[in-house]
Amino acid sequence: MKKPSLFLGYAVGSGEPVEIPLGHMAVTGQTQAAGKTTTLESLAHRSGRSVIAFVTKRGEGSFGAAPGHSVHAAKPYFRERADWQFVEAVLEATMRERMKYERQWIMKVSRGAGTLRDVRTNTAKALENARGEFMKGTYEKLLAYLDIVVPQLSKIQWDTIVHLYDGLNVMDLSGMTSELQALVIASCLDFVMEFQRDVTVIVPEAWEFIPRGRKSPVTLSAESYVRKGAALGNFLWIDSQDLAGVHTPILKSTHVFLLGVQREINEIKRTIAHLHGPAKPKPDQIAQLGLGQFVACHGSTAVTTYVQTWWAQPAAAQEAARTGGRAGVHDSVLIDVPRRQEEDPMDAELKRQNDQLKIDNRELQRQVRELTARLDKIPITERRDWDAEPDAPSPPSSSGSLPVDWLQQVRTKLLADAQVLAAVARIRELRPEIVIDVTPTTISYDGGSPKGRLAKMIRDGIMNEPVKPGVLIAEYKRTGSEVHPSRLSEYLGEFVQNGWVIRLEGMYQKSPVCKVTTRELQAVV
Repeated sequence: MKKPSLFLGYAVGSGEPVEIPLGHMAVTGQTQAAGKTTTLESLAHRSGRSVIAFVTKRGEGSFGAAPGHSVHAAKPYFRERADWQFVEAVLEATMRERMKYERQWIMKVSRGAGTLRDVRTNTAKALENARGEFMKGTYEKLLAYLDIVVPQLSKIQWDTIVHLYDGLNVMDLSGMTSELQALVIASCLDFVMEFQRDVTVIVPEAWEFIPRGRKSPVTLSAESYVRKGAALGNFLWIDSQDLAGVHTPILKSTHVFLLGVQREINEIKRTIAHLHGPAKPKPDQIAQLGLGQFVACHGSTAVTTYVQTWWAQPAAAQEAARTGGRAGVHDSVLIDVPRRQEEDPMDAELKRQNDQLKIDNRELQRQVRELTARLDKIPITERRDWDAEPDAPSPPSSSGSLPVDWLQQVRTKLLADAQVLAAVARIRELRPEIVIDVTPTTISYDGGSPKGRLAKMIRDGIMNEPVKPGVLIAEYKRTGSEVHPSRLSEYLGEFVQNGWVIRLEGMYQKSPVCKVTTRELQAVV
């Protein structure tokens, strides 16, 4: 079975289309000279997936500046953690060195804490009784970190969950300190890993947030994400000027590398040394790259590629690849696209409520499983003294079997219990009804246009069951001119966004609510 892939751009020199596997990916290159952010943004739009990116620097305007594309502003999300592993990671990030002998003291101040504010209170008390300059210095550094982070946590209105829409979701963290940015990114990774599928998370400045040789709040979450996320279709894309500074286990789980221009020879050699696999470019090949050019390395492939930006026309981008980027593609091939309409606040609120209900439902199921497991460990004779109460149901026989009539008596007894009735009422409260007034999205296509032909495939029932893009490409070829996979991906993304088609693990199917109407128009003679 062929793995899903993404259209990247065109090979420099030949102009041949270049695709890369969809998976964990690292993009590297000299800042402001390689085009890393623009490349990540273009791939995010073309992927047709839910993608979340973080803006960590003031004035960083690339993410989100994409008229005509699905771009959503995500509210900051943070989930409290106070376990000693997490506290050790934040302390290593602050001191920029590994903890060796301090772990026992970190475990002490983390014991019984539920929030970072609790850890700060415990640390302040421990500092008062600290013996020795080394122990005292450790607590002082941890306290200094918490004094930076804890006050900020109370000033920001955090979202209760990470709301993700199809397309690019951008979370602006530029107004936060780097310490707090790390906590937010780690929380988002944990949330996606626990509750979401088919999501791509882009972590910027990986050398800072996922450093090599020491831990950070993001390191713990990112390492778990890359090891377990692929099975759920969750992928991590990292952006780093220097691969040598990124946590080694993250690089070992990464199978796609996009190498942009670098000038310093030792930095180039370090980058190449961190690649695993037979595809390794020459140092001169990286030093001579231009803006928007990357060496795409995966498996046994290493091809110099001119990345097609999200705004570039394919023909112009291909010509730029043939001429080595001298066609001025960044200046002359803007597509005139309409700006995205503002999202209806009512739709956004309904989406937020629906997401919250899903989280509440999962939490309720978890509590039920936990209570059931605890109940199963208690011997029947110790659960309740039925004989001590009047009209109590008779206990089961010594053989251990539970007769139907006895279970019915127990059920009647429980339903008569006021506390049980309160619990049932609470469960009912967690099942509110949402009424959505649907306004059909109607659009007409010329039946001979590429999008019109795709709409006809929906009408003819080809997408009544989930189909892969290859089936649709074959149908295009059978009924007329062919379509490029990257173009088909754009058409399908538009149909998914409009609710006519749904995406199911790399396949596409007609939406159950989609209605196709064919009108016979009188021919003009």
